Amino acid sequence: MKKHPIASLALVGISALILGAAPSLSHAEVTVAGIKTCSDLSTHAQYVLREGKSACPAGQAEALWVVAKGDAIASSTKTILVCSSKNPDRLYRNIKQACPPYSVATRYVHTISLPSQPEIISGEASSQSSIVIQLGAIATSGSPVAFYYVTNQKVGTTSKIFANRAGTIQIDNLKADTGYTFSISAVNFDGESKPASNAQPFFTASGNLLGMTGLGGGTIFYYSSTGFACGPTLTNTCHYQEFAPSTWASTPRYKSFHVVRSAYYSTSVLAFNGFGPTSEVMGGGYSNSLAFIHQNGDCSDIASCDYAFGAVEKYSANGYSDWYIPNTLEMQQLCKFVKGQDWVSDENVCTADGTPDPAKFLVNIGYATSNEANNSMYHYMNLGNGHAAGTGKPDSAYIIPIRSY
Repeated sequence: MKKHPIASLALVGISALILGAAPSLSHAEVTVAGIKTCSDLSTHAQYVLREGKSACPAGQAEALWVVAKGDAIASSTKTILVCSSKNPDRLYRNIKQACPPYSVATRYVHTISLPSQPEIISGEASSQSSIVIQLGAIATSGSPVAFYYVTNQKVGTTSKIFANRAGTIQIDNLKADTGYTFSISAVNFDGESKPASNAQPFFTASGNLLGMTGLGGGTIFYYSSTGFACGPTLTNTCHYQEFAPSTWASTPRYKSFHVVRSAYYSTSVLAFNGFGPTSEVMGGGYSNSLAFIHQNGDCSDIASCDYAFGAVEKYSANGYSDWYIPNTLEMQQLCKFVKGQDWVSDENVCTADGTPDPAKFLVNIGYATSNEANNSMYHYMNLGNGHAAGTGKPDSAYIIPIRSY
């Protein structure tokens, strides 16, 4: 496999920061005190992770360093010099080639350890144009995996892809109903692992997946072959929407919440990230929900949360935490799906025909949307008759989280 320049540079380290190498350094000569650094493997920018921060930003390579004792440095290690403040009122830790006399100089070493070869556990279609691959845990020492190089062996292109918390990677821009094999290697601060490949091809979907289980463990209720704008600022492109299981809040059926906190019963929701709580486009419920959360604040967990948007923000399933409360247009599509009505178009409304599964949905009950009607009201929908209207913010409503992908 062709060697990637980023990984090769990571192996030799940043030459300006390496102070030298000598034949040996015993484990007894290294203390347990240490620091973490974050590195951009493209620009080679490196800095010490601040105290109180547990991890580097996504995509940056993390490395653990310990204080060196003695002058001998093993060839299997890298070394940096960190200059720190003597003044407790002005704290800093900077990586330098030489420290000024007014700072404290500490030499750190890092043991080079490449990631182990990835284990490809499974791969399945997430749409007509994408495949999700589940990877096994990667054995690392002083540097976790920063990202993966994924080579599409069918077309010969290589991409840098980040895994989510569940250890899955999604490969996009594929053709429908087509089998693919991939070569996948893991990259950390020290370099690139040996690649792994799937022996049998993984196939993209041949059609829409309505009614099937989505990536987040919910039910896929909406599909667009052309795609729709999605994400927190509507700058991504998605093809599917799924709704969460009825037990998402640890209740047998979708749980009822106050839509906002009591302090905001009569207060308009201001725009956040340039979006107010009134978007009525597919995918727009996410930006609407973020505006409500920006006004009302966070919750510590779902069980103790005192308002709907904060509770949904804490919901996570299969490693996906981008769930939100649908807007009125998205709720129309969900209503049509659960009642077995023909889609026809996004604009055709849900009617009284059909009945949702009574084991999951309550009829003649209002389900909240993320659309504000005015300073004291929000829009809701009754899945029993498809009726949509406004109601007061102090009124409780049942909540169905959804997500787009």
